[in-house]
Amino acid sequence: FGNSAVRTFFEDRNRILWVGTKGSGIYTFMHKGESLLSKFVQHFTTENGLLSNSVFTIVEGQNSEYWIGTDGRGINYFDTRAKKLYTLFVSDSLQRKVNLSSVYSILPGDANTLWVGTSGYGMYKVEIDRSTKPYSITKHTQFHYKTGNSSSLSNNIVYSIIREDTNYLWIATRGGGLNRFNCRTEQFQNYRYSSNSPDFISSDDILCLYKD
Repeated sequence: FGNSAVRTFFEDRNRILWVGTKGSGIYTFMHKGESLLSKFVQHFTTENGLLSNSVFTIVEGQNSEYWIGTDGRGINYFDTRAKKLYTLFVSDSLQRKVNLSSVYSILPGDANTLWVGTSGYGMYKVEIDRSTKPYSITKHTQFHYKTGNSSSLSNNIVYSIIREDTNYLWIATRGGGLNRFNCRTEQFQNYRYSSNSPDFISSDDILCLYKD
């Protein structure tokens, strides 16, 4: 990886390890038998379609693709059937309305929905059309911090999104603590650090969430 830090990794169903770095793109490795050794397979960079060589997240989608969030503008995905890297298409009219930059977190919803966490632009709900090549965005909703509104997202820097169940998401922010999001009402419940309750949440800077 040279001098690049590892920002994310993901093992696919074929036991291929995808490693996203801060500055050197994505490296993939294959297990060698039952040993702990691995074999280098492929390297993805901006030269073959990656939007940025700083990669923040790689997650499996609902339909033979891996979604990739980077420090660039937009979202990449790898089509496992075509074995090719694509960029999610955004029309000129939507380009002026949606700013999918610095994508730190992607949570696939149903087959045609993505929840996207960004650094500085809050969270997006993105609906996609799979009939186009590459896939395209048909609709989006942006959720962002609103001063004085306790039912809005608590900070526009979103680092992690996980699902509680079909109705609720949990969202981690840098500086805004934790949010529980009601997908039906589209309201947020904020959880923040308080010196009065030090055993509740230890910091408003949250980097990662994981449901055990």
